Amino acid sequence: MLRSLKSKKNIFFGLMVAFLCFFAYQYWGRADTSEPQLVSDKKLSESVGNETLQLLLELKTLVLDEDIFTDKVFQNLKDFSMDLPLQPVGRNNPFALIGTDGEYISVNINMETASSSENGSSE
Repeated sequence: MLRSLKSKKNIFFGLMVAFLCFFAYQYWGRADTSEPQLVSDKKLSESVGNETLQLLLELKTLVLDEDIFTDKVFQNLKDFSMDLPLQPVGRNNPFALIGTDGEYISVNINMETASSSENGSSE
């Protein structure tokens, strides 16, 4: 009898764990299928396009004061740029067979020699 009670408890706990896992999956695991995942909103894309055009028009109306280039402070700026040394580059064709280094191998086929050897004739 004790064995039967213990077996019923194990079945009960197993069903409870499965029940909890099922509802946890339903609550957190599944995405809401009522709304499409990818939404293409034409109004949104038009507004983004209009905003970009508006910014472009504003940039065209900007006026740069060229007096800044003749200013003494601008003239005293120092250039700290450095020349980058040339680095060795990789292979010309990284997909070529190793050893060919991407070079094209020309193959000359003499059709007369090939056809005579196929026919079995010896000259």
